[in-house]
Amino acid sequence: MSVHSKPEKGTAERFETLYQSPKVLARRQKAHQMLGLGLGESVLDIGFGPGFYAAEMADAVGSSGHIDGIDTSESMLALAKARCARLPWVTLQLGDAVQLPYPDSTFTAALVSAVFSYVTDLRKALAELSRVLCPGGRALIIDLDWDTLVWHSTDPVRMKRITSVWQAEYANPRLPRTLAPHLRQAGLQVEQLEANVMLSTEIDPYVEGVTNLMSAAAGQQGITPEEVAAWEADLQQLASSGAYFFSLNQYLFLVRKPAQS
Repeated sequence: MSVHSKPEKGTAERFETLYQSPKVLARRQKAHQMLGLGLGESVLDIGFGPGFYAAEMADAVGSSGHIDGIDTSESMLALAKARCARLPWVTLQLGDAVQLPYPDSTFTAALVSAVFSYVTDLRKALAELSRVLCPGGRALIIDLDWDTLVWHSTDPVRMKRITSVWQAEYANPRLPRTLAPHLRQAGLQVEQLEANVMLSTEIDPYVEGVTNLMSAAAGQQGITPEEVAAWEADLQQLASSGAYFFSLNQYLFLVRKPAQS
């Protein structure tokens, strides 16, 4: 498999809830500003997930443009198709980042959000991204560095055990710090690099979504329900006492394929 396996049952619905939180909406708005789509553009969404980005980008390019998207998950495909049903210029299908089903130089822009950290053959995935971009085309690549996670707990050992299980879901949970050289090897130039600090001092919808995803992963990897419940109860108690703290960094790389001379 080219993409590190993720828990499938119920995961799509959890991601959809997380993506609707106000903080995630604000981060998507920043991504749209960086990508700067215009009317009539042809855009590829690699790993469209619940389809929020695809629908929003479709509104940006209008009916004179087109959005194509691939994802490895059938449940995500169902959610995204429902979300984009009003947008006939959106075409979504199952597909893999390391074997994009499109001709060379098809797209003026692309978005890859929270995907490449799961991909085991990053070199091939980046080569495919470069191949399908038009000369002068650009892409926005967004991913997390899980070593930047600071999450307060009264039991740091238990916290480390549960977050380590979650990080094991990724092929590279620290991708952003090493991404730039891989991009250059693929012939892509980094034009802009930004960071979003995901900071919460209460259990808002985003951190609640992250907690639910981690709890599900921990339960599937042999951590007992009692230990997961104790971890969740500790976080609730910290929130009740005003001692909750969560911080995680997201990085946004705006890259461009050089125009032909």
